[in-house]
Amino acid sequence: MKPFTYAPVAGILMLAAVLGLPAWAETGSQSPFDSDDPVAIQYQQDRSGQGTVLANAGTGGAEDDGETTGEAYPCEGTVNCHRRQNVRTGPWGKIIDGFVPGTRVQIVAREGDWYRIRYGNTFAFLHRSLVDTPFAKAYDGPNPSPYPDRKKPSTTTPIPAPTTTGKTGGINGPEIPACLLKGLEAAKKSIWFRTKDKCLQFAGTLVAEAGAKVKKSQAIYPHLAYKPDTSLRGAKINTLDEAALAGKLKPGMLIHVKVAYDKDPAYNPTTNAHHWFAYMGLQNGVPMFADCLRQGRLQTIDEVNRNMAAGRALLPQYKPYGNIRRVTAIHDPFADQR
Repeated sequence: MKPFTYAPVAGILMLAAVLGLPAWAETGSQSPFDSDDPVAIQYQQDRSGQGTVLANAGTGGAEDDGETTGEAYPCEGTVNCHRRQNVRTGPWGKIIDGFVPGTRVQIVAREGDWYRIRYGNTFAFLHRSLVDTPFAKAYDGPNPSPYPDRKKPSTTTPIPAPTTTGKTGGINGPEIPACLLKGLEAAKKSIWFRTKDKCLQFAGTLVAEAGAKVKKSQAIYPHLAYKPDTSLRGAKINTLDEAALAGKLKPGMLIHVKVAYDKDPAYNPTTNAHHWFAYMGLQNGVPMFADCLRQGRLQTIDEVNRNMAAGRALLPQYKPYGNIRRVTAIHDPFADQR
């Protein structure tokens, strides 16, 4: 019997590649991104996760002729598939999970035809053909997009004038108010940004420069200047994005977290593993925060949470608390303006 060789098979595959023909067949309407198969979940940290925008169009058939104009990251996304969308370690990487239709994800960047998303403490990838975003619809999605149509209105449709108050960025949000961005830049020029362990004073300066009505002598002591609200006391830091989306946080609110969250007084600089930061508002549907760390730039709650995972929180005296910082109080410098 003549021995089997791989030459004919290799020739067929090469011919198929040249002609652009598929070398395999799939049954049903499912795509390589939409699966029924069970998955074995594995967590791998193989990406830096920086929010870099790579806006090349890719070749997946998306409507890139204006449909994705103006995209910016991070932003929210919603899975739009038949049954479950494959979650991968990278573009065409190993499948590590599956998301059902309607799953909300946080997108940190687009890389060609793939969205890089937050996935636990690391990052993963979803193919954009099955993810709706505020900038683009899932072009293979079977369900209507939950986001408003961004296409240009007809000439008979009046275009509303831009505004800086109310829902589109006033102090009540939900978007980031211009005054808070101004306050952040001013706080970054202050001595409190250049001095170690001055998160309290930095946060107080931020809101004072943003227009909070406070005596000059109390501006850098927000724990004294503004009444504490303990309704979120005990909440983990990484749940504050959910609180923001639920309306429990408003732009300009200051958040005080510490390990011994149930102990008063709330401020004890010598022994307390604590931190102050501000909720800034929504950026492309994602809650953003700011403090004196990470060059004073806007941060997601996952970034803030990572900032708080070390340092004094790991002292043996905080072992009964699991060495985890939690919310002790929320302070609202703009309560009289809401």
